[in-house]
Amino acid sequence: ILLFCLAVLPSICKSTLNITASGINLKERFDCIVAHNSLPFGTKVAIDDIGVCEVQDRGASRNGGNWFDVYFGNDVKRAIEFGKRKLSFRVIG
Repeated sequence: ILLFCLAVLPSICKSTLNITASGINLKERFDCIVAHNSLPFGTKVAIDDIGVCEVQDRGASRNGGNWFDVYFGNDVKRAIEFGKRKLSFRVIG
C-alpha cells in the first residue's frame, strides 16, 4: 500500500478542513487517523512502521484506491520525515 503523511497546521486548518468525512474533528483527536476510500469508517488497520490507525476519512482517487493518507496531528516534522512510503498493512477490526 502507498502511504502519504499529513499534518495539520493551525494556519491552514480553517472552517471544515479539520473535519473528516466521518465527522471527526482533527483538532480534538491526536491518535492515528487514516483516509481510505473502500474501508468503512471505524475500521482499525495495523500499518508497518506506524502502528494501529483508524479509518475516519476519505481521500482523492489515486493509485486505484490502494493507498492511505495518514494523519499525524500537528506533528509536521514527523509527517515530513515520513513522507511517502510503500508499506504493508492488515485490517484488525
